[in-house]
Amino acid sequence: MREALASALAARGAFDEARVLDLFAGTGALAFEALSRGASHAVLVDQDRRVAKALRVSAETLGLREETTVLCLDARRGLTQLAGPFDLVFLDPPYALATELPRVLEGLRPHLAEDCIVIIEHGGDLAHENLGLASIASYQYGDTSVELMRAARPEVSQ
Repeated sequence: MREALASALAARGAFDEARVLDLFAGTGALAFEALSRGASHAVLVDQDRRVAKALRVSAETLGLREETTVLCLDARRGLTQLAGPFDLVFLDPPYALATELPRVLEGLRPHLAEDCIVIIEHGGDLAHENLGLASIASYQYGDTSVELMRAARPEVSQ
């Protein structure tokens, strides 16, 4: 799945010098993949201190310490610590937190670049209309869905 997603993003030029945000980072595989494909910097966020420590070790092991910033914080709160703008955002929350995505995205909005691509991995129905994002593409990998989206532009009245 990660390889197919990376190929889809590469075809869109999404990695080229991109500033990446990986919320709910876990292993950091998505951010590290983005860096290996031409992203300039990645911020990895996870609320578990042990996971954050492991992310720092992984970045060091991969020779990516200078290109990464690891933050230990709850992605549902405290997003003011982020230093955007970000060109590419990975959101792979635990499926139980999917209902909190609208609130997370609202907190992220000030940190998104104008043409930011947001990738959301989820395990079921996702209420797109509640996210304030426009769909670019959707992919299904077994029980996992992946949505590529952009910030929805406000309509200009004439």
